Amino acid sequence: MLWLTERIKLNYRKANLDKIKNTLSSTDWDRLLEDKIETAWNNFKNLTLSLVDANVPKMKVSVLKSLNQFG
Repeated sequence: MLWLTERIKLNYRKANLDKIKNTLSSTDWDRLLEDKIETAWNNFKNLTLSLVDANVPKMKVSVLKSLNQFG
């Protein structure tokens, strides 16, 4: 049995790379990464995820799924 489902995918080809690059180049990395390693990692991860969320458009993709595990 087959069915069609949708999911959200990031469209990196249409990303605003100039804005991402400008934000990364103007970031105070010493301040962002000055804390303990776990805090520094979370700061870096949050910055990266927020840049992707704000500058990479999302698109719906249709996927054909099979109920049969072999098909």
